[in-house]
Amino acid sequence: MQKIHILTFWAVPNYGAFAQAYALSQVVRLIKPDAEVKHIAYLHPKHINLYFGKKIPKPHNAKDFIRLSYYRNWIRYFTGSAPTYPHFAKAWNAIPHIDIASPDILEKMQWDILITGSDAIWEYSIKAFGDDVHLIGNRMKCRRLISYAASFGDMNTGDHFPDFVKSGLEKYDALSVRDLSSYEIVCEQLQRNAECPIVLDPSLLFNFQQDKGIPAPPYERYILVYGNSFPAPLVEEVKLYARQKGLHIIGAGLAPEWCDMRLTDIEPTAWIGMFSKADLVVTCTFHGLMFSLSYNRTVVFCPIAYVKNRSRWLLSQLGLDALYRTDTTLAEVLEYEWEWECINDRLHKLRDSSLSFLKKVLANEKYI
Repeated sequence: MQKIHILTFWAVPNYGAFAQAYALSQVVRLIKPDAEVKHIAYLHPKHINLYFGKKIPKPHNAKDFIRLSYYRNWIRYFTGSAPTYPHFAKAWNAIPHIDIASPDILEKMQWDILITGSDAIWEYSIKAFGDDVHLIGNRMKCRRLISYAASFGDMNTGDHFPDFVKSGLEKYDALSVRDLSSYEIVCEQLQRNAECPIVLDPSLLFNFQQDKGIPAPPYERYILVYGNSFPAPLVEEVKLYARQKGLHIIGAGLAPEWCDMRLTDIEPTAWIGMFSKADLVVTCTFHGLMFSLSYNRTVVFCPIAYVKNRSRWLLSQLGLDALYRTDTTLAEVLEYEWEWECINDRLHKLRDSSLSFLKKVLANEKYI
């Protein structure tokens, strides 16, 4: 039996990170139904500590001092208990995987087909991720090495990259990335125009609408908010619009205080389902945008600096790049002619080309 393993950010308590990992494993399993498809449950020790290490609780604002959760965090700190994310743990454990306890064990393993991606796994400007040499293919013993929709995140050509980036990229049998900036970096590192298509994030590749594991939300008539970085004028616009239309403002996952309801501990699959019935989505995140497009939801997207690189290629492909700026207003989004038939047609073509890449490289064929 052919064995396919996927290496990405594993067990990170982040909704987008879970969604892309879940989606990619599902898509690969559909393409290769007779293969054993598993994620590699490995994360760099520094990255693990970023989320699960003990940290001194810090108030974000004055209201934290009247919240029980703030004092519970202090109790956990003094009693020695580290943060836990039970909903995420349940979701990650539902994905078939193989546990790898340390980098040393990872390097001793023999892999058949290894896929690195998706997500910003090559984001080497964030030192807390650990400058992981493995995520870009170094020190991995495998018969075939493939990247699918990997990203350098907020990095650009001309930035400083560790020496192992170039050597890692040279090891690939097939490369693909998720955004234009990552493609330009690959070309710069390899010092040539690389055979490296830009492909869709797995969250747009997999059909979540037909997935019975995604629950329908128990809410009606609501604005879904995901993110914490919104300009004050936009916040006031959204609150006024909600009052005028009789809509509840529900924050799911990353939920700012100005929401009527804050679902901060929602399960990852339930978080995905929240997009399906939202009257409007307000987000500043990459995957918030991805799921809004997937479910054809009118979306206010604030492209903060950290997600600009990740989103600009896709928005240009869908003809939406002129709509989304740092100063985009709610009125502009509501007045925009959302031609979903045209947008979906463009998405369909991008899905076809992305799936074609995966099918060919998994069949050991050259992608052209």
